[in-house]
Amino acid sequence: MAGTAERRPTRTGCAAYDFRMQSPGPKPNVPAALEPAPGVPAPSGLDPMALGFLVIVALLFLAGVALGVRALLEHQPQAGGSSAGGARQAADRLIEKLRAPAPVPVPAPKTKPQAQALTQPSPANAMNAADPKRSFAAAVAPAAPQVRLPPVGANWTYDVYFGPDWNKAGQLAYQTQPQEKDKVGASMAWMPRGGKTSSWVLGIVLPDHPTHANTRFPGFFMHPAYFPQALVPGSRLLWEIPWQGGDAKMGVARARRYDMKVIAWERVSVAAGEFDAAHLAGALRYMEGENVKAEVRYSLWYAPRAKQVVRVLWEGRAPDEGQSEIIVELASFRVP
Repeated sequence: MAGTAERRPTRTGCAAYDFRMQSPGPKPNVPAALEPAPGVPAPSGLDPMALGFLVIVALLFLAGVALGVRALLEHQPQAGGSSAGGARQAADRLIEKLRAPAPVPVPAPKTKPQAQALTQPSPANAMNAADPKRSFAAAVAPAAPQVRLPPVGANWTYDVYFGPDWNKAGQLAYQTQPQEKDKVGASMAWMPRGGKTSSWVLGIVLPDHPTHANTRFPGFFMHPAYFPQALVPGSRLLWEIPWQGGDAKMGVARARRYDMKVIAWERVSVAAGEFDAAHLAGALRYMEGENVKAEVRYSLWYAPRAKQVVRVLWEGRAPDEGQSEIIVELASFRVP
C-alpha cells in the first residue's frame, strides 16, 4: 500500500490535501514534457547548497532594505521630524540587531541576599513594654463635675504589663450593661498572651456594693464609684473594699484600705490617646482588724473624657495577687 495525497475542494472553494491510504490505480496521463528522462532519477528535494544560498540572499535583502530606509529618511525635511526621527532610530536598531551576535544569558547568582537587621523597633513592638518611671506634663483641671459613673453600653480595653521586665502580658476588657433595677453592672475578660481567655461578672458599679469583695486587682474599674465629683490637688481620699482572703479562722473583718492623695492634673499618654487625668498616689493596705497584713504602693490616673481610670501602677506583694509589679494602660474605649 502506498500513501497518496487526494486533493478535495473545501467549502471556500480552495483545494486541500487529505492523506489517506489508497490502492494503486492506473498511471495518470502526464504530459511528455513533465516525464523524467529515462535513466535520470526524479528530484527528491531542494539541494542543501541552494538552501544556504537562499538564506544568505534573504539576509542581504533585509540589510539592504534597512539601509535604504535609513538613507531615505536622511533626505527627509526636518519639519515634522519627530516621526521621521523615530523611524530612523527604528531602522538603526534593526541594522544593529542584524550585525550584533546573539546575547549570552547571564546565570543568576546562587547565593541568596542576607536579610537586613532591624535597627529600630516597629511601632507595634514599641507598645509591647511599659515604663514604671514615666512622668507626665502638667495639665489644667477641667470644670466640675470631673467624675461620673461609667454609663451603660460602654467598653474599655487595657494593656497589662508585668515587672520586672515590664513586657506586655495580656489585656483586660470591661463592658457595662443594665443590671439590678436600673443599676450599672460590669463584666470583664482576661486575655493573656498565648493563653485561654476567661470572663466573669465583676459586680455593680456603686460604692460599698457587696460584689466588690471579690474583685481583687481588676477591681480598679470600681474606683470611680468611690471618688468625689471634684478631684482637687492636695486632697486626701480614703475608701475600703471587703477582702475575702487572709486567715478565715481569725473571724475578724478584712478590708482593702485605700489611702490616696490627689497629686496633680497631668497630660497622660497611653495607647488609647492623650488624656487630661487626675494623678492619685498612695498606699493600698490589706487589713485584718487593725493589723496590716500587706501594703502596696499604688498610683492611678483618672480621665473624665474616658469616664474611667486610664493608668494604674501597682508595686508590692499582696495576699490575693500573684504579681508584685503591674502596670495597666488604656488601649481603647467607647463611651456613649
